[in-house]
Amino acid sequence: MVSWRSWSPFTSFEGRLGGSVLTFHFTNCSNPVTHVQFNVPSHTLVTKETTLMPIILLATTNPGKLREFEHLFAGIPGTRVASPNDLEIWREVAETGSTLAENALLKARAFREALPPEAGEEQVWVLGDDSGLEVDALDGAPGVYSNRWAGPNTTAGDRNTYLLERLKKTPPEARTARFRCVIALISPQGEEHLVEGIVEGRIAHEPKGTGGFGYDPLFELPNGRRMSQLTPDEKNKLSHRGIAGAKAAVILSAHTVEGQT
Repeated sequence: MVSWRSWSPFTSFEGRLGGSVLTFHFTNCSNPVTHVQFNVPSHTLVTKETTLMPIILLATTNPGKLREFEHLFAGIPGTRVASPNDLEIWREVAETGSTLAENALLKARAFREALPPEAGEEQVWVLGDDSGLEVDALDGAPGVYSNRWAGPNTTAGDRNTYLLERLKKTPPEARTARFRCVIALISPQGEEHLVEGIVEGRIAHEPKGTGGFGYDPLFELPNGRRMSQLTPDEKNKLSHRGIAGAKAAVILSAHTVEGQT
């Protein structure tokens, strides 16, 4: 486990030109190297400079979500994705909202409030999300209760079995469903953004595939494949989380590039 300061990508230095020797002071590690000397030409111009690499803190400990978001945001230049464990921030956030958007904001706000004081030096974006499966034959259930509608302390397998039981008399043409994801982003300045991703499909009669998580083995896409049969790249393009994540990436890219110019 690493501390915030030792993990942080924040780097600052001040150069002092004395003849042909340039001295730097670094502050981005737990045991700072206070003086590093480089030989430079006597005419070199040196200025005080600060570089901030924006951090995207993911307000989730779900391993599947962490993998997907890390993959989604890997292409945003000059940013770094962090999990709560990376920054030693642990919060249990009760999903008490009546909508996915409310729950996403609850998570993002809770983790933003938990940032340590030294995070004020950083450019930290906090991302919270909530997703749900909406089955038309069940009047949109389980929806916002997707993770707990089969009862407390149930596994993904338990929930899939319960879903199949509820739909056992439902014909194929009536098993239409959709995955919906809402992402809440909070900027370093406290601005809140909401984006949504939806993917349409149907609930199959038996699970297939070994990838993904949750209801993925039962969710059949229009192309006939299960969500759990997609590669990570395919899922990022087609899934509800991938669609919402792409919209979030546009916001992040616009603001981080703007902040670096």
